[in-house]
Amino acid sequence: ENGYEIGNHTIDHSSLAKLDDKKVLEKIGEHLVMIHKILPDYNVNTLAYPYGEVPKNINVINKHVGQDKSF
Repeated sequence: ENGYEIGNHTIDHSSLAKLDDKKVLEKIGEHLVMIHKILPDYNVNTLAYPYGEVPKNINVINKHVGQDKSF
C-alpha cells in the first residue's frame, strides 16, 4: 500500500547455500512464522538470500513455501 514490502531473510542469517533442503525449509519457515505472528494476514512472497548465496534447489523451495521472488 505504501510502497514497502516485507520479505524473508531467515532469523539467524544462515547461508542457505550451505544447508540441505530440509534445513533451508526450516530456516525459511522459522522466519515466516515470526512475520505472521506480527502480521497474520500479510503474504510474504519474497526471499533475500543471506550473503547473496543461492541454494541449489531454490525454485522448488520457493514454490513449497509460496514465495515467488527471490534475490
